[in-house]
Amino acid sequence: MKEIFNTVSIALGSPPRPSESFVWEYYDKDNKYNRWEGTPKEYYDQFCKRKNMDPKDSFSLINDPRNKYESLYTVERLGNVVGGRPVQCASQPLDVDVR
Repeated sequence: MKEIFNTVSIALGSPPRPSESFVWEYYDKDNKYNRWEGTPKEYYDQFCKRKNMDPKDSFSLINDPRNKYESLYTVERLGNVVGGRPVQCASQPLDVDVR
């Protein structure tokens, strides 16, 4: 894991520490430039937990006719964090309006 971390850090730069500020620059869906600066904790609080939607309570909405529709399930070995929460999926038919 250390070797992978070092390789990724060399290629992309070291990730910021929890209290270390970083800058996120992006273009939104209207092609408008945006810039945000803060710590990883502030990012999580502002973008991940807004609207009472904590990522730990989220799931992927997919269409997979191999599985029962309108059921929550997980796929073995789908997660990318050792010991992390399993990735949860909910399969829906394509004609469902999710708006």
